[in-house]
This record gives sequence, C-alpha cells and structure tokens, in this order.
Amino acid sequence: MNINYTHIFIDLVNELLASEQEYFQKIKTIKETKKSFPELRKIILNDYNISIESYEFNDNELFKNHIKQFILDSSDIFDINVDTLFNISKQVQVEYLLENISEKDAKLYYALANTLRDYGIYRDEKIVSFKNKNFWLQLLKKLYLLNYMSTTGFIDDFEGMYHMDKSIPEFVESIKFFKNHCNLDIYSIDYKIVFNKKQEEKIVSVIEKKLRQIDIFEFLSYVLHKSRLDKKIPFNYIINLSLKNIYQSNFKKTDDKTFSKTLEVFIHFINLYQLRQVSQWDYVFIDAKNIEEKLKKQIQHSSLYVLSYPLHTHTLISYVNNLAKDIFSNNDFYNKFKFTKEELITFLLNLEKTNDYTLIKIDKIQVNELQHILNFFSIDAKEININYSLPLNTSDTKNLFIHNPIIKYKNDYYIVGFKFFKMYFYNTLVEKTRLNINKNINGVIGNRIDDYVESIFSKRDSIQIFTGKYKISKNMIPECDLVIKTDDKIIFIENKNKYLTKDSFAGSSVHILQDFIRSFATSQFQLFRHEKYLKENSQIKFLDGKVLNYNDERIIKISLSPNNWYSIMSNINPNILLALMQIRFAFKEYAKAEEIKEFEATNKDLEKLTNMIEEIDKKLNFRT
Repeated sequence: MNINYTHIFIDLVNELLASEQEYFQKIKTIKETKKSFPELRKIILNDYNISIESYEFNDNELFKNHIKQFILDSSDIFDINVDTLFNISKQVQVEYLLENISEKDAKLYYALANTLRDYGIYRDEKIVSFKNKNFWLQLLKKLYLLNYMSTTGFIDDFEGMYHMDKSIPEFVESIKFFKNHCNLDIYSIDYKIVFNKKQEEKIVSVIEKKLRQIDIFEFLSYVLHKSRLDKKIPFNYIINLSLKNIYQSNFKKTDDKTFSKTLEVFIHFINLYQLRQVSQWDYVFIDAKNIEEKLKKQIQHSSLYVLSYPLHTHTLISYVNNLAKDIFSNNDFYNKFKFTKEELITFLLNLEKTNDYTLIKIDKIQVNELQHILNFFSIDAKEININYSLPLNTSDTKNLFIHNPIIKYKNDYYIVGFKFFKMYFYNTLVEKTRLNINKNINGVIGNRIDDYVESIFSKRDSIQIFTGKYKISKNMIPECDLVIKTDDKIIFIENKNKYLTKDSFAGSSVHILQDFIRSFATSQFQLFRHEKYLKENSQIKFLDGKVLNYNDERIIKISLSPNNWYSIMSNINPNILLALMQIRFAFKEYAKAEEIKEFEATNKDLEKLTNMIEEIDKKLNFRT
C-alpha cells in the first residue's frame, strides 16, 4: 500500500493549528496591530530563549539557524528524501486545483513544505521520519513562525505560480478529463498517479476503440505534421499503438475534428505519468536510492514522447555503406539479402524525393521490382507491435516497429514518418545481420564509430591523435578508443556501443540501471585507468610506437554511448559516480541462474570502478 506523505503532512499541520491556536492568534494580533516586524521577531525569539545580542545577522537568519540546529541535533532516523518535500508541495497544489482544499489552507501547507526545501534546512538531502510526531509538531511550529517573521509572510499569489510552471495544472486537467469523459476517478498520491482496478487498461481500450473507427494512416500523417518540438505530444506511443490497430481499423473517419479528439485522449493519458523531459538539474540530488528511478523516467520519456531528429538520407546511406564494407565482401550482401547494396541505396534516395514525409505508399508498379527489399523490411499489419498496450510495460511486445519500418496492409506497402524513422532501416539491417550472419555486429559497429571520430579530428593540424593498445604489465594491456591532445588538454574518449536491451525498452528500471552501468561505469573505469597510468608515468607508450606525453595538461574524460542519456556521460555530476560506488545488485531466491550471472558481472564492473576511484583518491588528486 502506498504511503500518502501529503495526507500525513496535512494532518500534522492541522493538529498543530488546533493545539497552538491561542498562541498563533496572539502572534497574528501583534503583527496586525503593531505592524512592527522587529518587535514581532523579538517576541518570537524570546519565546525560544534565543539571544540576539552581538549577532551579526538579521533576526530571520538567527531563527533559521535555530531551526537548522534543531534538525541536526535530532538523533532520530533521517529517512525522508528531499524529493518527498517537493512532491508534497506539488500535491498540495493538485488538491487545491481539484478543489479538495481551500486556497487559504493550500497556501499554508505549500509554504510550510516549501520552507524546508527552499532554505535547505535538512541533513544530507534527508529529513526526520514523519513517525516522530513530536519532532514534526515542534518543527512545523517553528516553520510557521518563520513565515510570519518574513515581510511577505505566506505566499500571496498562489495561482500566479502557474505562469512559470504549467505542468501541475496540466496534470490536474488530465485527471479531470478522464473523470468527465470516461467516468474514471484517478487519484494522485504525492504527485504520482495511482491507477486502480485496471484503469490503465480501460483507458487503452477507449483509445483503441477510437483508433479502430478512423483511417489510421491519415491520423498518423495528421500527428506527424505537428511540430516534433511539441512537448505535450507522446509521438512514439501514438505511432506504436496506432500501428498495432491498423489491421482492425474500419478506416471510416478521416476528419480533423475526430483526429484532434483522438490525439487529445493520447496526450491526457500519457501526461498522467508526468514523464517530463529530463535535464541536468534532475541529477543534482542523485544518489544510490533514486538513480534507478531517475534513469527510468528519462528512458520512458524518450521512448514515449521524443521524435528522432530528422536524419539526412546521405548519412543513413553512409551507415549502410560502412556496414556493408565491414561485414560483407563481393556478392555476400546480395547472397544474404537477395538485393544489392546499390538497390537499397537507390530505394532510400527515391523515398527522399517523395512529397509527403509523413506517409509514403509504394506505387503498385514498383512493387515487383522492389519485392525483395519490401519483404526484408516489411511486416504484415496484423503482426506489428503484437501485445503493445500499456505505456510503461511493453516487455511482451513482439515485432516492434523499430525493426519493421514498412507496413504491409492489404497488399499495399506503407512507410510511416520516413523523415523521422530512417534509422529504422539501418536498425533492421543490423538486427537481421546480428541474428542470421554475425552475432558480434555491435562490436564491429563500435570500431567503425571510433574510426569515424578519429577521422574527423585527424584533419586538424593543431592536435595529435592517439589510439590503440598500450602495455601496463605482461597480463594487462589496455586499449584507448581515442585520445586527442591539444596545447593545453588531453581528451580521453571511450565508446561503449551497447544499446538498450529489450527489458529496458519495456520499462524495467533495474535493467535500465544495468544498461547504464554497462555503458557508463565500464567506460569510466577505463578512462580513470588511462588517466592514472598517464599521471603516474608521465607518458603512455602505445604498441604502434606513438608516445603520449603528459605535462600537466588538463585531462578530460568522455564516455560515449548510442543511448539517450541526456549528456550525463560527458557532463558528469560527481554524485553519479558516488551513487554507482554504493550500488550492488542482490538476488532473490527465485532469480534465474542466467540473470544472476549477468548481474554478478555487472557487480564486478561496479567493484572495479569503485576500487579504481578509491585507489586514485588515496594516491592522486583527480578531477572527475
């Protein structure tokens, strides 16, 4: 059962107001009649035996320090995260907008929850458990008085806050939408939606019923004509659920009004999950306990909302050429796929020439000559995205659109959103190569990326490029993916060409964390090892004869990954490394042997990173 921290907090405040009614009325009367803040502050400070003589700060700072010391002196368990206070203040606004509490009460609850957060009055981003009722009644009384001591008092323009952040009123509108249109009472606890009695499934069934009454191809064209920067539209979820329902659609309704209403249901549904775009600020308070949830939200937002940046077709063709060069020789490409690389490239270039990038229908005249290509990249409409349904649980989905970019429907072939999903052709080529020809294809692609980055920088005269293996000992011969040396910097780059696993795409937070560790922790270990060896020996002698000399240049470490980690890997918050150092995976009795083996390997990666950082911390002064 979910703990409702907001209700606990509100009950504590209400109990305080009842027990201290006489005292608070006295303070209120003094403030309203004498209108002297210095006098009011002195009365409050005297009530707490706080001396103001020879104090260099103002009265407010003195009382804030008193509150802070009161918290730090507590010997109780600090088990409530600061994020909980954020969520309480947000949930108070939700309750107000839902008209469950009055504006007067909302201002009070919001101000008290925010005071702790805004003044930074907590210990190690945590505060004492609500179970300590006596502590909280004392603390809330002090916070109440602190607000009275300020010139502005409790927040005045409560609704004015929404001009800056519209996410909360939009969240409430989504709750109201399903109450009014589907008769569903959906509840939010601590600013997190809680579905009851298969409400998610019911909403999906409502959406699918609408989809089966419209021309889905035209609807997808309508959606893809919207700006890809529209943060409200869950493009990926709309496209994948719509494609799943093509085969059962009657293709009757084609008007924009119906399309608009269908889109509205999608927007409100996914908005309930509050998967806003993640920024670097979300990682300021990251730790071992919340990193899993933060990474999960980031991946879920990307998989449900974000349309890919339009890729130039010639870039896609370069990928195809490189893949063919690395894996196939002579006529192997044709022998394996029954079409030539040149035929595929011509096909892609012709798609680029079409007028409508949102929906392309292959001309029936061309079907025969393109049959092998169409067969390779297409899937029948009744087979695509099987079991795709709930947005945060797609683990059972089969025949995903990402590996089937052409849809066959009643002997016609359609390409949806070629402008945005060009890479799906490459993904399909890679996946089928991995399954049927070369299971180590991702490693080959990783080497190609290294070569590509190296070729870019090698064209500049002012820098030196290093790459390859160097010897630390007989049994330890590390390899640098790429090192770039300028006049004042040495840049180590490690690329981990590890894509998200199926379980991660399906929303499994533990697998998302594991995939992040596979990309980030392993590359960081290698980067730290390169830096440690260079600083200890003043040079790295590569096996190809090149020598990288160190003369106190600034060392920069960059981890690369094909996954969308929102630049975490190159703008590293030290808290992320500290969080990873504290994480180890444990196993329940019913865990499968294969999963135990995989996660034990991940634990070893974490152990290697931890040991490296601790060793460095003892010996050398490093910048992370």
